[in-house]
Amino acid sequence: MSYDFWKGVNVIEWGRSIATAFNARMLADMGAHVVKVEPPTGDPARRMGPFPDNTPHPEKSGLFLALNTNKLGITLDPTCETGRTVFVELVKATDVLIFDARPKDLARWRLAFGDLKKLNGSLIMVSITPFGSSGPYQDFKASDLTLFQMSGYARSMVRGESDPSAKVPVRAQGEQIGMVGGLTATLATSMALLQRAATKQGTFVDVSLWEAMCMLNNGGYATTAFQQFAATGSEEQAANRGTVATLETNDGYVVVSPREDDQWTRWIALLGNPPWASDPRFANRQLRSKNWDELEPLLVEWTSRHSKEEVYHLAQGREIPSFPMNTVADLFRSEQLRVRGAFTTIEHPVAGKLPHTTPPYRPGGQQPRPDEPAPRLGEHTEQVLAGIGIAKEEQLRLRALGVI
Repeated sequence: MSYDFWKGVNVIEWGRSIATAFNARMLADMGAHVVKVEPPTGDPARRMGPFPDNTPHPEKSGLFLALNTNKLGITLDPTCETGRTVFVELVKATDVLIFDARPKDLARWRLAFGDLKKLNGSLIMVSITPFGSSGPYQDFKASDLTLFQMSGYARSMVRGESDPSAKVPVRAQGEQIGMVGGLTATLATSMALLQRAATKQGTFVDVSLWEAMCMLNNGGYATTAFQQFAATGSEEQAANRGTVATLETNDGYVVVSPREDDQWTRWIALLGNPPWASDPRFANRQLRSKNWDELEPLLVEWTSRHSKEEVYHLAQGREIPSFPMNTVADLFRSEQLRVRGAFTTIEHPVAGKLPHTTPPYRPGGQQPRPDEPAPRLGEHTEQVLAGIGIAKEEQLRLRALGVI
């Protein structure tokens, strides 16, 4: 579903990164008119999957379909002279250009902000690159893995600053850098649009994916600034035993945290006041942590007879902190998300009907519009180019040259 925040705003998305696509999708969900520019060979996400039955197909990539709803799609190579001429005509009529090319490449193609501002003084150019458009790293390339590790976030996940030997996750599942960077760019783009409404002038928005991810590490910065290094992963886990418990259920796992004495009393009552509850080994939080290896099986004996949702609601009903460890499949079954309309079904002409997420906000007074499926490769090329005066005969010539 999409809303009318940026209705009337024209956006061109030209890039190969997850962040550019996600930024443009967020703007499309906010009502902007988005044209996605893909190379004639297609966006890399079309080859990334996941695919139905693990069979690659350029129109069935789950990642591509999720990132590109509510957009028009054209094929065009702006890096050659003929393609640049067409691209410039598109830019003349747009409000926002989102891209991920490096500064030195833009200069070589004569598509830098200084070049395009001469043609469109109100243009907002949103640059999303690994390290930003300035500094010694400005032309460096980087992947999700590179930036996840360089941000310090991987190390902070195990709280192992004082123990270099602590195991560090390679990277988080999914495309975390692209998603965080895309959200950051959406905020920056919206701010630039508001600024332009007041000044009538365009601007250059410089988004660094590395810095966007570094922002998530605020706890680590404070700890280092105070020269107080966090406990290692093993030390922290030992300290938390008995206060934050991950317990097996009959359909997965639930986390329960009866850390205060009154919470523990209510937790024991929920379990039916079993005889072992009076064992002096479990008399207080420190002893429960110390004797966790003996205590855990006793708790699991009860939780394993229930579902994680049952334990979660029973515990929450007694004001005992708890939450289920959900899988993605659990999210599709969630009554809360169903009532909120967090998922919608979109029918794609090739991929078929598939569930998609909806924006996590519900603005009052606006009725959402139904979502449009991600564009097929080059689906709207003829329509968009005709709109800037390129006749069908010229389009055939461009196609023969491999420009579109």
